[in-house]
Amino acid sequence: MTDLAVPDTEASTNGAGSRQQRLAASVRNLRSRQSLSAIPVDRWVLIVGAVMVPVGIALILLAWYGASHKPLIIQQFPYLISGGILGLGLMFTGGLAYFGYWVTRLVQENRTHTRELIDAIDRLVAAGNNDRSVQAASATSGTLVATATGTMLHRPDCPIVANRDGLRRVKPGTPGFEPCKICNPEFANLPR
Repeated sequence: MTDLAVPDTEASTNGAGSRQQRLAASVRNLRSRQSLSAIPVDRWVLIVGAVMVPVGIALILLAWYGASHKPLIIQQFPYLISGGILGLGLMFTGGLAYFGYWVTRLVQENRTHTRELIDAIDRLVAAGNNDRSVQAASATSGTLVATATGTMLHRPDCPIVANRDGLRRVKPGTPGFEPCKICNPEFANLPR
């Protein structure tokens, strides 16, 4: 074992910064294992499948070519076993690798869509909370609206009259108006 010498503090403070900078520069220049892991696993599966399928087809063709030039059936068996079955195995394995890549991509897309959907729902909930405070304020004021020629009473937040022009304010209980079946303005003044 070697004994580590303890450097004196004055010498280490002067050269420590430059040594650390040189070390950091050297580490940045090192080739790390990240270069291999920069390719995702699903891409490796695609590459393996892309190599295995053509190699399997080539082995089957070579087995056929070798077996076709042998007159006796017993001489054709080694070609069938070594080239044909191995080629089929490689083709099926490569096809399964393609299928695995496809399934992985579907899972990733579903996760992305789920995240986007959850974000959209969160935004809608946040917007709904803001709308509820507006609805509560309009419900407590007792103001109802009707279209310019309509005979139905609506709450101001009713989807039928929301963002429409030409609305008129109507007091609850005005004769000749019937309540909307969607927004139920009769219950607008009830405490929630």
